[in-house]
Order: sequence, then C-alpha cells, then structure tokens
Amino acid sequence: MVVDGANNGTDYLSRLGINTVTSFAAKFGGLVVSLLLIPYMVGNLGDADYGLWILVTSIVAVGSLADFGIAAALTKFVSECNALADDDGCRQTIASALSIYTLIGIALIIVALILAPAIPGLFDIAEGQHGTAKLLTALMGVSIGLSIPFAASTAVLQGLHRFDITAVLGLTRSVLFAVGVVGALANGGGLLHIAAAQITALVLVQIPAIWWIYRLKPEYQFGFRGGSKSAVKRIMNFSWPLFMVSIGGQMQSKTDEIVIGARLPIGLITPYSFAMLLSRVPQLFAEQFVSFMLPIASELNAKSEQDKLRKLLLLGTRSTLTVFLPIGGTLAILSGPILSAWVGEPYAKYSSLVWVLCGALMLDTMQWPAAMVLQGMNRHKIFGIVSIATGVSNILLSLALIPYFGLMGVALGTLITAAIETMFVVLPYACRRLNVSPRRFFVSVIIPVILPTLVMVFTLMAMRAYTEDGGLMTLAAASVISVFVYGVVFLMSPQSAPERTIVVSLLNSVKNRIFSSSGNHP
Repeated sequence: MVVDGANNGTDYLSRLGINTVTSFAAKFGGLVVSLLLIPYMVGNLGDADYGLWILVTSIVAVGSLADFGIAAALTKFVSECNALADDDGCRQTIASALSIYTLIGIALIIVALILAPAIPGLFDIAEGQHGTAKLLTALMGVSIGLSIPFAASTAVLQGLHRFDITAVLGLTRSVLFAVGVVGALANGGGLLHIAAAQITALVLVQIPAIWWIYRLKPEYQFGFRGGSKSAVKRIMNFSWPLFMVSIGGQMQSKTDEIVIGARLPIGLITPYSFAMLLSRVPQLFAEQFVSFMLPIASELNAKSEQDKLRKLLLLGTRSTLTVFLPIGGTLAILSGPILSAWVGEPYAKYSSLVWVLCGALMLDTMQWPAAMVLQGMNRHKIFGIVSIATGVSNILLSLALIPYFGLMGVALGTLITAAIETMFVVLPYACRRLNVSPRRFFVSVIIPVILPTLVMVFTLMAMRAYTEDGGLMTLAAASVISVFVYGVVFLMSPQSAPERTIVVSLLNSVKNRIFSSSGNHP
C-alpha cells in the first residue's frame, strides 16, 4: 500500500512490489495448473465420480473451521512483535498456536474417521460409490487434519511479510498435486489415489516452509517450546470472532455444493462447480493483494497511525476492485465460449451462473480490505455475528429458491446475501470506525473504476465476433486485451496516482531483481 512518509512509504512499496509480483505470478501458475487439471480429471473420472470428489471435499472443508481464526492471529501478532523487536513474544505466540493447532488436527482426523461410514446415507450417492465415498471421506479427513497445524508455518511467513515465499510454496504444492493426479489416473487409479496425492503434496511443502522460517528468524525457534497461557489467551481473544466469520464464510461459499447434493442429482454439482471455479478466478488474484494488508494494518495500528489506516482502507478497496473487475467482467462476458472451449459444449448453457456468481464474489471481495484493516485494529468482533447470519440466510434462501430456479436459485441465494452483508453492514461499519464519510468512500473507490469498466465492456463487445466460436488461445488473447485496456484507462485517471506509484515501484522492483541476479547495473 502507498503510505505517506518517505522511508516508511518506500519500505512498504518495496515490500508490496516484490510480494505482489511473486504472488500474482505464482497464483497465475497455480490457476493454469488447476484449469488444465480439471478437464483431465473429469475426462478420466466422469461426472459422477468428479461430483463425488467435489461433494466430499466440500463436506470435509467444513473442518477448516477448526482453524478458529488462529492463522490470522498468528500473522497479526508475529507482525506486531517483529515490528517491535519482541522475539520472546514471537516465540510464545508461535509455540502456543502450534500446540493448539496440533490438538485440533488430531481431533479432526478422529472425527472424520468416525463420520466417514455415515456419508453415503446422507446424500444421493450411487450404491456402487458407497465404499469409495467412505474411504475418500476418511482420507480427506486426514488431509484437513494435517493442514490445520501446517497452516502455522504459512502464517508466520506472512507475519514476516514474506508472501513471495508462501506464494511459491503454494504453487509448488499445486504442481506436486497435479503431477500426482496425472500419474495416478494414467495408471488406472481413482479418487482414493487423488486423495493420497493431495496428502503427499501437503506434507512435502512443509519441509521448505519450516526451513525458511529458521533461515529468516532462527531466534523464533519454530516449534512447541516456549508457549504460555497468556499467549494462548491473547490468541483466542483475537481469533474467536474470526472463527465465527469462518463459519459464516463456509456457509456462504462452501455449502452450495452440499445444498445441491441434498436436493438435486449429484451430477449437477459438476457444472455448478465449473461455474463457481471460473467465477473465483478474479477473487483468487484479488486475494493475493488483500492478504498483504493484515500485517501492514497491524504495524500501523501498533504505531497508532490512524490517518494511514484510513488511506489503507480506501486504497485497498479501490485496488481490490481494480483487480477483480477487469478479470471478473471479462470472464462473465466470455463465460459461454470459455466453458465450451474449456470443459465442453454441453456446459456452455450454464454461463448465466457465472454472471450471478461473479457478482456475488465481487461484493464479497469488496469487503475484504475493510475486514483486514479492522482485524489489524482488533475491531473485528462484529463480523462474527454478521457472517454467521449471512451464511444461515444464504443456505435458507438457496433451499427456498432451488425448487423454482434449480442451480440458478443457489447462485441467487449467494448473490442476495452477499449484497446485503457488504453494502449495508460491513462497509458502513468500517467507514464509521475509521471516520471515512460515504461521500469520500464513493469518490475515492467507486467513481475511479466506473469509466475503465465501461471501456472494457465496449472493447469486449467489439471483439464478440472473434470470440463466440474461438478456441482457448483466442479467448485468452481477448481477455488479455480487455484487462490491458481496463488497466490503461484506470491508470490515466487523476484519482489513480497511488496505483501509478505502485506500478512504478513494481517495475523498479522487478528491474532491480533482474539486474541484481545478473550482476549488472542499470
């Protein structure tokens, strides 16, 4: 983020430059791997088995709620302690969080093993898939149980502002998983082998993650020694509202497939998952930008720099929309041809789902910067109640609409509840807490993104004749052009001076890295 003050601003921009370039590149690489892997999985597994994979992973993903918000607390307190040179505080926080995480992980594995036999009776799963469903649930339970304590290493690295390292590790995990899946399916394997590949990739990536922590901060002594009751209390006081937010978030974003599996044939989960995955692409990129904000907000709050926190909120929200809108708008407009070229002509008819889900995820993503800033200020407790209320409303509304609108009813339930939460609760609350007037928010955040969005839409409409029957390369070219047009128009806006500064910093960071690695000087 751009923060006033010569040295601090330069330091933040430098960090943002390296983190952004690396994170976006790694996320793009992971996205390409995922988009190429999914058609391969569907082609080898079929709609029924792939639908079972999505259903079970969605069910088991509920276990991620057992994170209890500890990862965010760990990132926040490591960032604050690091800024204040409090090594003892960091050691206590890390050891305490890791101990809690390990107990939670063991409990999750036990719960998954107990519940696995009941899964076939709860959903419309074909009798021939019952055995696979039970074993798959058990294996995925092991995976989620391991991922909970393993999240500690990522949280510590993010607290140290090393998002570049966590991004590369995330890409490495995606590649390892893809290699395992391709190898398993090519040799006649199935869903259980895919689950084993996921567990293997998860474990292998932990080795370099822990090594990096010891290299960067050996004095933190990453491990179980040094925990304290006071550190546990501090972590839980911060994290319990985030636990409630996670519950609501899971109900909003991870239960759609479960609702479909309970009320519709399991095969319909597959086209809905394609539409959801396509709609999540812009959110995945925006997430890389927003994730930098928590440690920065924590540092600014520790130094009582309220004006910079206000600027962080406005710039963060505008920049998040600037990342989401060109990608999301392009994918929505081209969704029919993209689905046809990506997974096959029969799925193009579900393009309307992409429009609705992109709108819902845009609203959801729009509130993330406010959430990160308020977490950094420890003013986020209200979000827990709001998130749970929104999640429950999403499920109930989806169940009410699905008999009339089918899959579209599930998507509309997500859109309506996201709109109410973002526009009438989260953003107004954040603006009041930071003394940002509605007019200032509208002028600083909304107005600058309107013209670039309109120009981008007109550009895509002008290219429509070339994209309707185009292949993936044609669609990719059209997408790049539309995103580029949006970026140029946006950066030309007078309100976009901070973003222009960030772009220049990014280019300088890349240039300096290139010349540094080559041993030359500009």
